[in-house]
Amino acid sequence: MARWASLPDDVLSIVYDGLEVEDVIKLTQLSKIDAARVHNLALPSLLRRTACHHITVDPRETSHTTSATIKDGHAGVLQVTRLVRHNRNIEENFRRRRFLARQVGNTWNRPCRPSIELEPDRLLIATGPSLTVHGLAKDDSYGESVDGRKGVVSIETVPIPLIRGRQVNSSQGGFGRFAQRTAVASPLDDLTGVVSLGSDEYILSTVGGKLQKVQLRSQQVHGPYQKRLQAVSTALYPHTANVPIESLTSSRNSNDPQNKQRFLTASHNGLISLYNAAAPWSAPATFSIGSRPWSSHLSLGGSQPYVVVGSSGLQPLHVYAMGEGGAFDSANRRRNVSVTPARSLLGARIKSAVYDIVSPPTDMANPFSNNPSSILLSAWFDGRARIHDLRVSGMGSLASGADKDDSASMRTRPIMEMFDPWLQSSLYSCAWTGPGNIATGSSRHGMVSLFDTRMLIESRHSLSATRAENTRQAFDQPLLEDSTSTNVDMLRWHRGGYSAYSPGRPESPVYSLKGEGGRLWGVTDRRAFVYTFDVEGDGPGLPQSRGWNIIGPGCEASPPLTTWARRNGGFSTRGETVDDVKDYAAGYAMDDRQLRLFESLR
Repeated sequence: MARWASLPDDVLSIVYDGLEVEDVIKLTQLSKIDAARVHNLALPSLLRRTACHHITVDPRETSHTTSATIKDGHAGVLQVTRLVRHNRNIEENFRRRRFLARQVGNTWNRPCRPSIELEPDRLLIATGPSLTVHGLAKDDSYGESVDGRKGVVSIETVPIPLIRGRQVNSSQGGFGRFAQRTAVASPLDDLTGVVSLGSDEYILSTVGGKLQKVQLRSQQVHGPYQKRLQAVSTALYPHTANVPIESLTSSRNSNDPQNKQRFLTASHNGLISLYNAAAPWSAPATFSIGSRPWSSHLSLGGSQPYVVVGSSGLQPLHVYAMGEGGAFDSANRRRNVSVTPARSLLGARIKSAVYDIVSPPTDMANPFSNNPSSILLSAWFDGRARIHDLRVSGMGSLASGADKDDSASMRTRPIMEMFDPWLQSSLYSCAWTGPGNIATGSSRHGMVSLFDTRMLIESRHSLSATRAENTRQAFDQPLLEDSTSTNVDMLRWHRGGYSAYSPGRPESPVYSLKGEGGRLWGVTDRRAFVYTFDVEGDGPGLPQSRGWNIIGPGCEASPPLTTWARRNGGFSTRGETVDDVKDYAAGYAMDDRQLRLFESLR
């Protein structure tokens, strides 16, 4: 014991890094000195190694709250170890392919191209011209439930007020009733995006080029548990009429309150606009890329703010600097100077497109979270998810003939690529989830692929332009070639991972994904779904039933599948049987040559 007590803190830190949670708890019971060292050295190390970005369920916050509870003696140790066990369970379930797959709400009768936004107490889904709000209940150990009752989950379809003055009739029922438009909405009123500004305020974009800010307000109906949401339009922003808005994004990783009020739109005609939500009367800062954009990303949290736009072509992903001399500089617009991207992010060797761009959160057990404003994850048409590090200087090109390009912009190739060798389809969405995992949404079969960025190999090989050759390379690793070859490219390449079908076995793309600590939320053309790696069954923050009738313009009410199907011979209106309503997903491991299916709860 004397030798143990005499060890310096830097040596003990190395020892603590190899200890498990149970060992750390035992050390706190040896002496007051050991307990103090555990509080200062062991617990922060455990939290860093198992950190997850929790949104809807957070046992203990991993920053300021945890620092305070560490000083609370043994009670603080138990609270921190509870968080560590929770995160360890998530990591283990990701590795073992063990998760709950659940449909959120009923199947929509009319296909649409939805988008989602995730907040701590609600899930918002833009479906057609309506905004569907799923309240996410919490238990006593995580906080009060949304409507004051433990385990109660609310759902409402909120009609969006139309600036043109159409009448909106709301049902007079209580909790769980929905409002719908009496008039048939125009296709131009279909929502293309929703982003949160905080304080129950949201920015909505439409196919017709309309941009408006709405506030969700809760109205008391009859009883203490009977409430109804109402969307009130509070601002309308200038935008070219009848020009579809392809992408809507905001900067949520900024600590500056003013930056959190800024959002970015990418229009069908190639116009990129930066708005200030707090000043709807002011014109946006704009620039044009000259082609149709598919995705965009706004980063205002780092020392160098920038905009990323994904389009199509040989080099479809570009970074535009902001500030003086940047893309939004008014002096450049007055001189009619064309905007040159500060950097081109390379990827496919042939023409491709980028459909989604995201940055990692700051609180993940992942090296990329150390500087999230410099890391970009993108989903590509060629079926690959690529990670670019903006701190890396130009490293050559993967595109043939790119070395002859005299473009003034710097070219940066990806530092990591992930793909499913068996899935011959494009990627429409991507997200960060788990302690260090990546999820991608396919363009067919509602397929979601999951990768662990820590399960990578570094090999010398040339990526082929054909999927058959890529599949062969996936199993014939390592491919060590002559370093003098002109076709050899050094790339961190993923080995492993698995893909799973989303609930309902749809043929639709996975249009949008939102990831957090132990949960992955997504939408296809007819349903929303969630994969949960932290609970099995009805847990805190989860929708507890599919027996909800989602009513919206152009979407008739669907009977609850679990009860209605039994009364009609086991079939619903879409041909789904009761046996199809399961809480697990079928999938396969990418490195399995026999391509055997697994079930996520077995």
